Amino acid sequence: MQDLNIARLEVVSFGKLKNLVLEPGKGVNVLTAPNESGKSTLAAFLKFVFYGFTESRKKELSENDKKLYTPWDSPLAEGSVTLWAGEKLYRITRSASGTKETCTVTETATGKTLPAGEVPGEYFFGVSEEVFSRTVFFKQLTLPQSKDGVLAEQLQNVAVSSEEQMSSKKAMDRLTKAKNELKGRGGNGRIPALERELLQLESALDEAREERRELESLREEEEKQQRTLDANSKRKADAGEELENLRRYEAAQKLKNIRRMEAEAENAKQDYLEAKEVCGELSPAEVRKASEALRRHDAALRKLEAAKALPQGENREEEAVTLPKTGHLPLLLGILALAAGVGLAFVQLIVGIALAVLGAGCLVWHFLQAGKQKAARTAAERILADREAKKLALEQEQQLLAEAAAAEEREAREALTAALEGIGRTDPTLEALEELEQACFERDKREAAYQTAVKGAEIALEGVDLPALEELAKDAKIPPRDRAAAERELRFLEEQSRMMGDRLSATRQRIAAIEGRGTDPGVLTGKRDAVKNLLEEARARYNAYEAARAGIEEASDLMKSLVSPRVGEMAGNYFAVATEGKYPSLSVDTRLAMELQDENGVSRDCDYLSAGAKDSAYLSLRLALTELFFGGAGMPLILDDAFGRLDDDRLAAMLKVLSAAGEKHQIFLFCCTSREEQALKKLGTAYTPLGM
Repeated sequence: MQDLNIARLEVVSFGKLKNLVLEPGKGVNVLTAPNESGKSTLAAFLKFVFYGFTESRKKELSENDKKLYTPWDSPLAEGSVTLWAGEKLYRITRSASGTKETCTVTETATGKTLPAGEVPGEYFFGVSEEVFSRTVFFKQLTLPQSKDGVLAEQLQNVAVSSEEQMSSKKAMDRLTKAKNELKGRGGNGRIPALERELLQLESALDEAREERRELESLREEEEKQQRTLDANSKRKADAGEELENLRRYEAAQKLKNIRRMEAEAENAKQDYLEAKEVCGELSPAEVRKASEALRRHDAALRKLEAAKALPQGENREEEAVTLPKTGHLPLLLGILALAAGVGLAFVQLIVGIALAVLGAGCLVWHFLQAGKQKAARTAAERILADREAKKLALEQEQQLLAEAAAAEEREAREALTAALEGIGRTDPTLEALEELEQACFERDKREAAYQTAVKGAEIALEGVDLPALEELAKDAKIPPRDRAAAERELRFLEEQSRMMGDRLSATRQRIAAIEGRGTDPGVLTGKRDAVKNLLEEARARYNAYEAARAGIEEASDLMKSLVSPRVGEMAGNYFAVATEGKYPSLSVDTRLAMELQDENGVSRDCDYLSAGAKDSAYLSLRLALTELFFGGAGMPLILDDAFGRLDDDRLAAMLKVLSAAGEKHQIFLFCCTSREEQALKKLGTAYTPLGM
C-alpha cells in the first residue's frame, strides 16, 4: 500500500457548492466555517469522487446522497480530485446526472486512464466504500460504534504474517465461494451441472439412434422434395414459354384485327361512295318531303275532281207535299139545322131542339176541321220553305267545296314544285321518290357504318406501336389453350413450388438442427466419458475444499485472538494520550466491542464512559484500524465536526494524537468554530487553513 495525498479539489457543482477550488497541504488541514456553509457537503464530495453516489435507493433524504447533494438548479453533479499516489499524480473526474454516472481516472504524466468500471476508492484505498466510511471518513455526528460487525469481518483480512496480506476470513470466503461454485444450495454449482449434463448425455445417447433414423428419413424426403421442385421448375419454364407464345399470338390476333378493321373501313367507304352516287347529298327528309308533297297534290286533285262531279241542285226524290182545302158544307148544314131547330121550337119543341143540336154539332165539327186544316197547311208551307232553303245552301256549299279544292290543288302543286326543285327532280313518280328516299337511307346507313369502322380502326391503333406489334407477332403459333388456363397452371405451380420450398427449407433446417446437435452416438459417448471424468475431478476438489475449510475454521479463533490484541494495543496507545493517561489501556474483542482499564486497574465496558470519552475511544479505535487496514501507509483522514462533544482539554489531547498522526497521514478537519485552530496553535502544530 502506498501513501495517498490530495493535492487539489475542484467542485464544479455539488449540493450548494459551485466552482470551488481548494489546494490542501500535507499534514493537518483545517476548514473553519459556520453551520450550513457546506463543510459536510465538501466532505461528501470527497466520498462522491472516490465512490460515486452509493446511497441512491434509500427513501429517507438524509440517507440518500443522490437526492441530498444533487444541485437544486441543475440535475448535474460534477467535480474532480487530484492526488498523489506514491510518486504518481492522478486526476479523478466524476459527473452524475439522473441515472447516468461517469468517472475517469487519468495519470497526468502519461495520460493513461484506468479501465472503465474501476472504482477509484477501491483502486487507491484498497477497501470498499463501507470500510472507507468506517475508517478514514469521520462523518458529521457519527455516534461511537461498538461491536461493529462489518469492521470485525474486515479484521479477518488482516494478516497474522509479517506481510499482513492473508486472513482466515478471506480464505474461508474463497473456499466457500469455490465450494459453492462446485456445489451450492438449491442445486447450483459445477457438480450438479455436470450431473445434469451427464444425465442429459445418457438420455441423448438413447435419442441419438432415433435421430439417426429420422435423419435418414429426412434426407430421403429432401431428395424427393428437391425432385418435385426441379420438375416444377421445368413445368414453370414450359408454362412461361407458353405464356410468351400466348403473348405473341395475342399480338398477332390484335394485328390481324387491326388489319381487318382497316379493310372493313375501306370497304365501308366504297359502299358509302356507291350509295352516294345514287342520291348525292340529298337527305331522306328532303326526299320524304317531296313524296309527301306529291301525295298531297294527288289527293288535292282527286278532291277537286270529286267537287266538280257533284250535281247543281237537289236531285233526290222527295215526298210530295199537298196543301189541305177547307169545306163549307158542314157550316151551311149547321146554320140551316140550327135555324130550323129554332124555328120549329115554337111549333114542335123536340124536333126543333133536335135540329138545333144537330145544327150546333155541325157548326162545332166545321170549326174543328177548319182549325186542323189550317195547322196542316201551315206545316206544309214550312216544309216547302225548308226544302227551298236547303237546296240553296247545298248549292252554296258545293260552290265553296269546289273553290276550296281548287285552292288546295294550287297550294299542293306549288309545294310539290318547290320540293321537286329541292331534290333536283321534275316529274317523278311516287314509287321513284320512295326508291330515292330508300337510297338516301341506305347512303346514311353506309356512311354511319363507314364512320364506325374508321373510329374502330383508330381506337384499335391508339397507343399501338405498329412496328413493335408486327415484330412481336412474328413466329406466333396457335396456342393449345387459352391464357386463363396457362396462368392458372403457372400460379398453381408457383404456389406448389413455394409450399414445397418451405417444406424443403424446414426439412433442411431439421437436418441441420440434428446434425448441429452432434447426435452421433460415438461423439456422445466421448462427451459422456469426458463429463464423467470432470464430475469425478469436481467431486474430488469439493471434498478437498471441504477439508480445507474445516481446517481453517479450526484456526479461525487463533487468528482472531492474534489480531484483536493488536487492534486493542494500538487503540489503547492512542486512547491513553487522548485521555492524558486516565485510561492507560483499551482492549477490543473479535466483534470490536471495547473495554477499558482505568488508572486503578479496574476494567469496564466503554458504554460506562461519557459521550466525549466514548468519542475519544471511538476515534482512537478508528485510527488503530486505519493503521491496520492500510498497512501503515499514509491516508487522507476526513473529520467533519468530529469533536463537538469534547471539552477543551479533551480536544487538545485528541488534537495531540492527530498532530502526531499528521506526520504520516493527510488530515482534514472541518470545524464550525475556531476551537480547533486555537488548540493547534497552542500545541505548536503547523496546519494549512482552507477557505470556502
